[in-house]
Amino acid sequence: RLIVGALRLLAPSNRFMPLAAYADGSTPVATLAPPTEYVTEAPREVGAAPQMQTGEMPAMMARLFQSAEVHPLSSAIVTSDRITVPPHYVGRSDLLITDGRFLLGQGDGMGSVLCPSPVRADQGIMVFGAGVTNWYHWLIEILPAAFLAESLSAEFDGFPLLVPEASQTLETFRASLALFSPGRPVVPLAPDRPAKVEQLIHIDAVTSGPMNLAAGIWPVPADYSQNGDVLARYRAAILDRLSITETPPTRRIFLARGNDRRNYNQAELIEVASDYGFEAVYPEQLSFREQVAVFASAEVVAGPSGAAFANMLFCQKNTRGLTWLLPHYSGFCAYSNLANVVGMELGYLFVTPHTEIKSSFDAYSAAYTLERDRFEAALRALLPGGAARD
Repeated sequence: RLIVGALRLLAPSNRFMPLAAYADGSTPVATLAPPTEYVTEAPREVGAAPQMQTGEMPAMMARLFQSAEVHPLSSAIVTSDRITVPPHYVGRSDLLITDGRFLLGQGDGMGSVLCPSPVRADQGIMVFGAGVTNWYHWLIEILPAAFLAESLSAEFDGFPLLVPEASQTLETFRASLALFSPGRPVVPLAPDRPAKVEQLIHIDAVTSGPMNLAAGIWPVPADYSQNGDVLARYRAAILDRLSITETPPTRRIFLARGNDRRNYNQAELIEVASDYGFEAVYPEQLSFREQVAVFASAEVVAGPSGAAFANMLFCQKNTRGLTWLLPHYSGFCAYSNLANVVGMELGYLFVTPHTEIKSSFDAYSAAYTLERDRFEAALRALLPGGAARD
């Protein structure tokens, strides 16, 4: 207490407060989805048997916070006496959701937030969180809140959608949000300061899994879950509002990257894949509608594990996929779970990084090589008849 008191005097913009789950700092105002069973599957190596666990996802709630301070790049919601975060981070020193802007630290049941003078808003619905500028986190974890907000009662009709400023400047983010914002104002929040919202609605996430992990800790299947029923309804709504009709899929897609964040022998693998009828697709060069249409028409999808694979949400049942990631992530279930929701068969290869990996932060930019022969053998095992196309 003495240390916390001294820090408050020396750094008044920093607050050191207990960490709690969202439910502990809010009032439930609506049940938006009932509890449901889920299946979690660890990444399945090509040719291996599935390893599945089951559990129950709790009911998805809309929760009302009073006088809450938030930041558009953070999942933390600060009330008068606590910092609230997604429930699986409470009591878990191994799981991290610090964002470097607002929630600066967490541990031993306490958190540190930076709260300089905030902008103010009367009310709003939270459509942002940690990782919001990453396509996977936006499409799968955050944007579903705007979809579920359509089910709120009439008393909340005047609540605008509070979104990060970036969602209005990036075309795919803006176009996807537009599907769920007609009739409701959209208020962008700038990343340079937090906001204090007198009445804030937070909607439970449709998936659960760690954002980051402490050094030396790696994902395990028990930390992942999802509400497949809500994801299926969300998927159907997007296809319907984009007027995309599913037809028998025929395209073979190689998901290429236009950056070298995780450098690997992409050109060599594209050359191999092209012999089997694959076309290289750069999702970041496509509009949102084009991305949805490409995945909905895909017979097979191959590429490195990464945010573009969030679009597998739009694949059809029995679409086949091949991806690869570091062996440290043999328990990373975000994409294998999503594949199960849509009925996609997704196989994995594990690749060795060029340098030592000590944390999830190192892994984010790790370079590696996927051997040509190994990739080709996996492709052949995946394709009908295992033969190249003429």
